[in-house]
Amino acid sequence: MLQTASRARRPPRGYEAVSIDDAVAATHGATLHRPEPGYPVLEIPGGFAFGRWGHAGIAHNRVISELSRYDSVEVLHECAAAAAGPVVTVPGVTAAVGALWPSHNYYHWLVQGLPRVDLVARTVGIDACDRFRLPPDVPPFVTESMAGYGIHRDRMFPAEAGAVVYQCERLVVAGQARRFSDVPRWVCDGLRARYLPRSAAGAPKRVYLGRGTAQHRRVVNEDCVIELLADRGFESLTMDGLTIAEQAAAVSAADWIVGPHGAALANVVFAPRTATLVELVNKNYPVKAFEHLARVMELGYIPLAGTEPALAPWIGAPWQTDADIVADVDALRSVLDDAGVR
Repeated sequence: MLQTASRARRPPRGYEAVSIDDAVAATHGATLHRPEPGYPVLEIPGGFAFGRWGHAGIAHNRVISELSRYDSVEVLHECAAAAAGPVVTVPGVTAAVGALWPSHNYYHWLVQGLPRVDLVARTVGIDACDRFRLPPDVPPFVTESMAGYGIHRDRMFPAEAGAVVYQCERLVVAGQARRFSDVPRWVCDGLRARYLPRSAAGAPKRVYLGRGTAQHRRVVNEDCVIELLADRGFESLTMDGLTIAEQAAAVSAADWIVGPHGAALANVVFAPRTATLVELVNKNYPVKAFEHLARVMELGYIPLAGTEPALAPWIGAPWQTDADIVADVDALRSVLDDAGVR
């Protein structure tokens, strides 16, 4: 309710959202592709890409709502804030890719950013694009995955972090998930085809995925969790520094995956169809992203709510998004006992 209320404001003066069909009708030479339901790819002569997120428009104040992450005046305000800076003219063909959520996050890039690259490859073609516009932060897994499509560093175009609008000679924009938890089956199947090893020999059958070097949403009593799991044949792993292929291999044979809410759980997309995910969640962090992903993959899913030892270091939403968690070890033991995992 608080989030809805926070977005219940007027659009910025002079800005409007337009549909993708209206954008095509209003732009001479625009080309629309529809390779997947709900995931269009639009080529826009003279198209605008706003700020770090790359919201697309046909003018400095006309934004294509269907290519943004949600239907909200918040998108228009983000575009208006970007338009307070300079307009940078970009020659040639520019493809705007990257998740319209934090692309430096492994989950968001894997299931929302990288599929946009795939859509461009299947429609316009990788070789037809001179550069690929990304948000400012480009971590190694982004570079790795784009290289798999033949896109190397010299064709990556990270946006500036501040207010800026890019007017492109020709802008290519792929659709993406409208909500952060939306992951269609074709995305999962494509990732598995690209990254799963041919053989899972030697991969662990039971895995605990820890938070590694993360400084928030940590499991305070992780030693107790790991001790319980180790007695039942679980291997404790962190994904820090691993390539996507290495992360895929690590869970490719897992029947059971246990871990706290965090980007590493995106790797359940690479788990066998028989796997079960036990997610250690915070009662005040009710995000359903990995439950939805498990359901799409037809995996078993069990959430185990813990408690918070203290307030999160900052509150960026009505719930405490980054609070640490005290896992309910007794509940975890009961779940494993009931499933015969001994």
